[in-house]
Amino acid sequence: MFYFPTGGNRKVSQTLKVCSRDLPGHLKMKTRDLSDYVEDKNMIKNNLIQLENKNNKENNFFF
Repeated sequence: MFYFPTGGNRKVSQTLKVCSRDLPGHLKMKTRDLSDYVEDKNMIKNNLIQLENKNNKENNFFF
């Protein structure tokens, strides 16, 4: 146990509680944001593939 003069212990313990309480929520938010990014990336990729296929069909029509 560390000793902090003039009631310093209380401030340090409160700060640690806030940090440890906020950390899991922060990690969950990061994980959720990452999964959203991956879903968006897949959706964009699929849209690009559809556009490419559509363009190929249109180009083949002119030959």
